[in-house]
Amino acid sequence: MRRIDNVTRFGVVISNGFGMLSYASVVDVLKQMRDYHSGRAISWTTLSSRAEPVRAANGLRVLPDETFESSPLYDYVVVIGTVDASVMVDPVLEAWVRQQHSHGATTCATASGTWVLARAGLLAGRSCTLHWRDIDVFKEVYPDIEILDEVYVHDGRIVTCSGARTASDMIYSVLGQRFGRESVQRVREILFHERLIQPHESQRPLQERLRTLSPPAYRLLQEIDDGVDTHESIASICRRLGLARRPVERAFREHVGVTPKQYQLDLRLLRAANLLKKSSLAISEISEAIGFSSPGAMSTAFMAKMGCSPREYRKMAPALVPAKVWRNRE
Repeated sequence: MRRIDNVTRFGVVISNGFGMLSYASVVDVLKQMRDYHSGRAISWTTLSSRAEPVRAANGLRVLPDETFESSPLYDYVVVIGTVDASVMVDPVLEAWVRQQHSHGATTCATASGTWVLARAGLLAGRSCTLHWRDIDVFKEVYPDIEILDEVYVHDGRIVTCSGARTASDMIYSVLGQRFGRESVQRVREILFHERLIQPHESQRPLQERLRTLSPPAYRLLQEIDDGVDTHESIASICRRLGLARRPVERAFREHVGVTPKQYQLDLRLLRAANLLKKSSLAISEISEAIGFSSPGAMSTAFMAKMGCSPREYRKMAPALVPAKVWRNRE
């Protein structure tokens, strides 16, 4: 590998199904920062495992500049997440990221790219984030890694974000440390990024808006969120909390748009879909883990919501991690 020291080099990694908004958010900001410094301060390279066009989630194709085998060392590596994170299960990619980091690169990831950093062993003792839909599953697979429900997390030479538009906020944070706040401000003005999202902000502004719920209804929502893996019914939760069920359900539906029971079911099915994609747990184990009374009950609800059975859904999405990771996590 060769190193060019007079330019800050970024290596941007893409895989099939990568998020185009995340990719564009990174490279457009880099391009404007390079122009601001008269083309001398920054260069970037798009990389993938093969020297052939890579299809984004929206169908557009990008031809990578380098493969991992032929790439130089970089100052910064940015792993762009994919819609189906299972396509990023690649020992070659993980070894390459690990090597770049060991040679001093600051390693960044958008959304599901955080899984790559975890499998590469770079997140031990670090804080990180990824898209909110994957946070619960990530916690189960990697209980010793601190995962935060924030838009981006900057922890030393590890920087992660929730993806999509927040990739630009993450890269502004990185560039601000490298080139200063004034440079970042100028680039933001050019790109009409009037407001930077702060790292501590929640990924789910809906959850913040729901704080306007009446205290009993908001308490019910929190109990549902925290107890998605239990078998407790809405009626049982209300009795345990001493809540008047009918008024609370009316207030909940008025603000959230669905009944508490439907909200609870949707959360369980979302988690079921994540576990089907990102673990090798048996369907019976998944149904137990997310609070269904039986595998049959989960399959019926899953079919009604997703239009296919859990088994069919899993065939379309290979597992990210082996079941033994889950069973031995204690």
